Amino acid sequence: TTSELDVFTTANGNLRLYSVIQDPDATHRLTLVKSDPGLLDLSVGNTQNNKTANTFTGKVIINEGILLINIATNLGNPAAGQPDTVIFNGGELRTFAGLNTVAGNGWTVGTRGGIFSYTGGGTTNIQNKITGVGGFTFYSRAFGGGTNEIINLANAAQNNDYQGPTNLWI
Repeated sequence: TTSELDVFTTANGNLRLYSVIQDPDATHRLTLVKSDPGLLDLSVGNTQNNKTANTFTGKVIINEGILLINIATNLGNPAAGQPDTVIFNGGELRTFAGLNTVAGNGWTVGTRGGIFSYTGGGTTNIQNKITGVGGFTFYSRAFGGGTNEIINLANAAQNNDYQGPTNLWI
């Protein structure tokens, strides 16, 4: 059984959540759905001083706009082995550089595609298998004088098999 937290942000709207997002109870897995073109900030302004990891065990669906994180556990704590813990359908997952994703789970790209972007330099390791029918864009914003932008798409013994184009903006 699942439950949803649907977040809608306007075109120029930003929403920063300082709260820990968790499942409502032991039998209902929460799915976080980001819709509309604004920004949803789960990063707490690039610090984790006031927040521990999110503990919800459902999926993250990014339909539109930007979901901003700074550590992989901002995306919750899904069980290992799920092929679609993050689903892109036209939205962007943005992070600060140096992110290492959880290798045991996959990402799915829908027909409207998806974007993964990062800022500030450093190395980002996307260890997830990426599958689906849409295209995927990897984008470095080089914010704050970042150097050494490295993105590693070599996911642990898996092959990405999404069907759309791959765009790299480094």
